[in-house]
This record gives sequence, structure tokens and C-alpha cells, in this order.
Amino acid sequence: MTISGRQLSIVLVALLILLAVSGNYYHLTLFDGELRYLLGSTFSLLALRLFGFTAGLLVALCASAMTVIVWQHPLGFVIYPLEIVIVHFFIGRYGSSLLLAAMFYWLMLGAPLIWGLLSVTGLLASELLTIVALKHAVNGVLNAFLAEIVYTLLRFHRPSRLRLRLNRLRIPDVIFFSLLLSMTIPVTAILLNFPFVASTSDLAIWLTWLIVMIIVNMILAKAISSWFSGHLARLALVGSAEQRLIKHDLEEFTMLGKALGTVSDALERRAQDQQTHTQTILDNIIDGIITIDAKGSVLSYNRSAERIFGYPEQAVLGRNVSMLMPEPYHGEHDSYLENYRVTGNKKIIGKGREVQGRHQNGTVFPLDLMVTEISRNDQPVFIGTVRDISERKKVDRLKNEFVSTVSHELRTPLTAICGSLGLISAAQPGGLEANALNLLDIAQNNCKRLGHLIEDLLDIESLASGRMTMQISRESITELVGRAVSDSAALALKADVEIVLGRRDQALVDVDERRFTQIMSNLLSNAIKFSPRQSSVLVEQIVRDGKIRVSVQDYGPGVPAAFHSRIFSRFAQADSSDLKSHGGAGLGLAISRELAEQMSGSMGFDSIEGKGATFYVELPVQLMEDITSS
Repeated sequence: MTISGRQLSIVLVALLILLAVSGNYYHLTLFDGELRYLLGSTFSLLALRLFGFTAGLLVALCASAMTVIVWQHPLGFVIYPLEIVIVHFFIGRYGSSLLLAAMFYWLMLGAPLIWGLLSVTGLLASELLTIVALKHAVNGVLNAFLAEIVYTLLRFHRPSRLRLRLNRLRIPDVIFFSLLLSMTIPVTAILLNFPFVASTSDLAIWLTWLIVMIIVNMILAKAISSWFSGHLARLALVGSAEQRLIKHDLEEFTMLGKALGTVSDALERRAQDQQTHTQTILDNIIDGIITIDAKGSVLSYNRSAERIFGYPEQAVLGRNVSMLMPEPYHGEHDSYLENYRVTGNKKIIGKGREVQGRHQNGTVFPLDLMVTEISRNDQPVFIGTVRDISERKKVDRLKNEFVSTVSHELRTPLTAICGSLGLISAAQPGGLEANALNLLDIAQNNCKRLGHLIEDLLDIESLASGRMTMQISRESITELVGRAVSDSAALALKADVEIVLGRRDQALVDVDERRFTQIMSNLLSNAIKFSPRQSSVLVEQIVRDGKIRVSVQDYGPGVPAAFHSRIFSRFAQADSSDLKSHGGAGLGLAISRELAEQMSGSMGFDSIEGKGATFYVELPVQLMEDITSS
């Protein structure tokens, strides 16, 4: 004969009635009989949760009957059925757990009701009323705890044949009861083994402590489970909106696994996409990019680096980067890295410079190199960006050779033209008409101008090719500046500009006398050209921080702000038509700066548009003379 689900449910309710009656009759005794623990309400609460209000109330009434028989007092018929009514109301109205509803009932209504009823009947002494009320509260809360544990286990299994009212198990529930169980059992075991329960007052304290610990454990378990569940919920949202953890049942575990898998797959795809994206950029960039570790071993090597050096990637990875360098770079590289590790002194990191590379076929070629440093896993990694500048060097060389050839070819006939014009002018000083003399002067002036341009072009070519030699000697800066000022006096007089000597600190410097005079002539001629008539040019020489600065200041239109960055470039001129009207090829400042650097000096300027400009050259002081200022 097959038993139906309804019949099986009736049998289970009858079994719960039997267990509830037995739980109130066969009680546990603690502290030498001072405390009796009844299990009856555990089964009435289970009946409420599994079979509904009617079954729960029936089991509670049967258990209460046994309590009345044992206690000889009708208190049980009030307390336990009322617990079922209140707990049922809270679960149905607010969706709270059985444990929280039962705790609310016993602390807010059950314990005070017991105290009041016993006080009215006078069955117990007044000093025992509080203990009995606390005992029933603790007993009821612990029974609710046991009932909730059994109910949670049944929600895991979910027997299909039984008509049980089992809510879907949620992850927050599992976390909450796991935490609560792990915290409550050790605390209860400790309290049960405390030896201080020796009197009625001690028992009251023990019961109070137990209630407080249960409440604290519940609050902590609820807070931790809510925090943890919230993070899991946000994690599950990666999959889809249907995977919201806090709203669903035990299937959330499967969903969580899928969500975690989705997150892992998404992160892996994102990492692969990012790696592919980065590698595509590196493979298609025109510059070679090489990364090395602190020992100089190559970590990565892009396609442009393969093209530049001729080595395939596999032939370079893991080997020392010095294999791509000729001497002396090849031998110096490892010592440089070691010196950097020890001293932290950065010679090339963060700075661009020109070096030489070695091709797989042994060819040495020029490179532009920029090195930057990053940290990976707390270890330094160096990123080198290289560019083959062989073609640029070839073009520069051809250009310089062309300029040199043209300049030399122009200088010979130009010298002849200038000489011829001089001879004509000297041979017939009074035999030419005024108009002819004027044209002769114009021709001679343009010859000189072309001669200066050719000299500038030759200087630029010599500096670029490194063929310019310096005749360095120790000279007095005052004498050098004085001679330059004297040489420019005629030009200043013609322009109606006065050259004024300001502060004149004395010092000796190591310079090429002719080249320093050339620098000063360029600065003075520029200042005179751009100065308004009847104005002045101030020349000063000031020693500061082991250097002497020779400055030339004018009160002309100044340098336009947009032109500041290009002013020392070759063939650079401001766009203003006023400035272009003064002539010049834009080579003087470029040459002067390179000459200053050839003599271990530097050149700079300060200018405010409309208020003039100050150009200066700085040189290291080799020996101080008696310092006087005028």
C-alpha cells in the first residue's frame, strides 16, 4: 500500500506531538537540579514552520498539557500557544526568521508575562520570579535556535514527497546560521562549565549573561552575513540581472559559481584583449622598444627592434642587451647598471641621447636612445626606445657637404668681385659721378654681407661635422669684452646708439679668443640693430656661482613670446616684418651658442616683448682677478 503525502504529513505531525510531550516530560537538569531545560517548544515551532499555523498550535497545546500536569499550573496553556501565535504573525507579516521572532516574543512578552502571572498567583517567592522568567526566556530562545537549525537542514534536502512549507534556502541564511552556530556553541559550553553558579543570585547572573551573549552573537552574525552577502550580490551581477543573490534560493550557489566563472572569463578576456591591443601597438610603432631587467637581460623586443638590429626576437630574449652595442658601449653597459644599483646615479635615464648600435651583420649605425624606468613586482625595469637615424645622418652629411662646397665655390668669385670693386674705387676716387659712387658703395656693402653669410655657413658646417678646432688660452674677460666693444663702436655710431659698460667683475677664462670675439660681435651687432636711435646698449660682466656672465642688453622691441623656443635654431627669424627688415640669415645666434658650448659655456636670454632683450654668455671662471665694479 502506498502512503500519500497528506497521510505522511499527518504521521509527522503526530510524531512532533509525541516529541513535544516527551521533551517537556523528560527534561534536562543543570547545576545540580537548580535549572531544568525543556525541549517541547522546539517541536511546536518546527510544526509551525513545516506544516503551518494549525499544526504548530496543535503541537503547542499538547506540549502545554504535559507542562500543566508537571507544574500543576495552567501557565503553560497561555505561554506556549501564545508563542506560536506571535511567531506566526511576525513570520507572515515581516518575513523574519523563526529565531528572531521567538527572541522578540520571549524577551518582550513571554518572560514579562510569566513574571506577572506567577507574581499574581503567589506560587513562588519574589526572589525566584526573575530567575524563572529568565529561565523560560533562555529556554524558549534556545529551542527556537534548535528548531531553526533543523528547518535549515531540511531546506538543504527538500524532500519531495512531503508537503512541507520550506522556503528556498538563501546564501545569507547559510552564512548567518553558520556564524551564529559557530559563535553560540563555544560561548554556551564555556558558560555551562563556569563554577560560579552556587546560589540563586548566581543563577540569575548566568541566565542574564547567556541571553546577552545570544543577542550579541546574533547581531554580529547578522552584520557579517549582510556585509558578505552584499559583496557576493555585486559579484553575481556580472553575469545577469537574474543572478541577484539576495533575492534567490539555493540555486544561488550554482549562480554564484557561474558568476565567478563569468568574472574569471571576463577578466581573462579583458587581459588578453589588452595584451593584444598593446602588442599590436608595439609591433606597428616605428621605434624599436626594448625592455631589460636590472641585470641587463632583455625581457621584450618588438618588431621594429627586429628590423633595426636584424636579430629575431627569440635570438635576443633573455640575453644581455649589450649584444646590440659596439664598443665602448658594449663593455661599459653592465658597469653602468651596477653603478646605478649602488649609487642611484642616473646618467641616461629620462634623457635622450645619440648612441651607436650594432646590427646582426656587424654594421655600426647611429641611434637616438631614450631610457625610462618603471617598477614591476618591486623590481626595476628599464624601457629603451631606439630610432635608427642613419638616413637622417646621411641627409645631414649631404647637406653639410653641399653647403661647404657651395660656400667655397662662392667665396672665390666673391673675393674677386670685392677686390675688383675696391680697385675701381681706389683707382678713380674723383673721376666717378656721385650716382656711380653710390652704386659702387652698395655693391661693396652687399659683397661684405655675402662674405659674412658664407663665413657663417662655413662655421655651421664645421661645427656640425666636428671639424672646428678651438685654440683655447687663458684670457682676461675684461680685455676680451673691451676689444669687442671697441670693434663695434663704428656700427653703434652709425646707428646713433651708445654702448654703455656697466658692472665689470674681473676674471680669467679659458676660451678661444677669436671665437669669443665672434660671439660678442654677434650679440652687440644684434643689440645695436634692434635698438631705437638715440638709445643705449648695456654691457655687463658679473661673477656668480663660479661662473661669469657677460650680458648685452638693449631696449628694442624684444623677442616675441612665440619665438622664444626657436631663437637659437639655425636660420630662425621672428615672423615680424620689422625684425626681418633688419636683415641677417638667422645663423648668428645658433653659431654663437654652439661656440659657447664648445668652450664649456652656455648661452641664454631674457626678454619681455616691447621692453627689449638681454642676451648673455656664461663661462666657467678659471682664476679670479681683483674684483672691482664700475
